[in-house]
Amino acid sequence: MKTYKLIRSIILAVSLLFCMPLPAMASELNDGAQYLIKEVPEPKYGAIGGEWTVTAVWNGASQYPKEYFENYYADIEKTVKKCKGVLSEDTYTEYSRVVIALECINKNPKNVAGYDLAAPLMDYDKVSYQGINGVAYALLALDAGRFTGPRIRYIDYIITSELPDGGWNLFGKGDADPDMTAMVLRAIAPYRNRYKVKKAIDSSMRVMKGNLSSSESISQCILAYDALQIDSEKESLKKELLRYQNHDGGFKHSLDEEESNIMSTEQALMALSVFERD
Repeated sequence: MKTYKLIRSIILAVSLLFCMPLPAMASELNDGAQYLIKEVPEPKYGAIGGEWTVTAVWNGASQYPKEYFENYYADIEKTVKKCKGVLSEDTYTEYSRVVIALECINKNPKNVAGYDLAAPLMDYDKVSYQGINGVAYALLALDAGRFTGPRIRYIDYIITSELPDGGWNLFGKGDADPDMTAMVLRAIAPYRNRYKVKKAIDSSMRVMKGNLSSSESISQCILAYDALQIDSEKESLKKELLRYQNHDGGFKHSLDEEESNIMSTEQALMALSVFERD
């Protein structure tokens, strides 16, 4: 992943064109990225049309306006200055999301307008206050930047939060769902050589074979299978995901819907981008 980002950054540095060509990618991937660029011409800090859009376009576009990511980073700096480095008092996925995006576009999250946006992810109590969602994203963010942090405590939190039927959901009770289970498996995949982690992964795999009735569920499962290096399952879901792509390049939430939407497209592009790295 680091090598892949380095190659892209070198190409970015030498390009002087308004639209900067990158190595050829699958047309479906680039079409989705162009949809996002059209829908979100100026990405800004935020869950929708912000960090995930930036991450998806970075991984999916074969060309884009050269100022696309710089404008986003300028907005992040402006936001951070205004809030004096405090993106949230209790929702620490805000920091995880920004850290992941900045790492993706080769910006240093530890020094944004003089503030360290990775530092809050070291606070176990604040991160875990948000539940499994906050912990899983914090672990993904720490690994994205290879930062030090309470990884073992986060892993332990995840393992002890596994539901009786295997897997996880947002609420911590009831039946596991494939979206959250897949995201959690992505977070703990690098630690699967640990016995308890491997055991949790094995007991949760069946959840991802359930009713994947949305493009988001399929996308998350592809990302999980990629992290776990289970290529056969990943490949089998690729064709299914492409059924959700519209003529405008965007992806829709469900097959019975007609309109593309930003969130579905963001997740689909992240999923499809893993096939370009193979």
